[in-house]
Amino acid sequence: YSTVFFTREDSPIRALADLRGRRIGFQYPMSTSAYLVPAAILLSAAHPVVALTTPMEAPPGDTIGYVFGRSESNLITWVEKGIVEAAAFSDQDW
Repeated sequence: YSTVFFTREDSPIRALADLRGRRIGFQYPMSTSAYLVPAAILLSAAHPVVALTTPMEAPPGDTIGYVFGRSESNLITWVEKGIVEAAAFSDQDW
């Protein structure tokens, strides 16, 4: 399996760099495909990530803020409602 990053179809986000200054949802802290791998991908591309305390908090500066949604359905809902601008989880859950 692998990681899938996703946004709303009408989102202006087209590349990982477009996530700067925005929020992304990950599933939970021990997930390989829904936290560890996507966070490593962002960090390896020199995109700083910072943990947020709530999905309503704005990320500081030019960082990518992340929150844990705990389930795929929460992440999908958060993206659809604009609570986070993007999310990432396993392609098997996609």
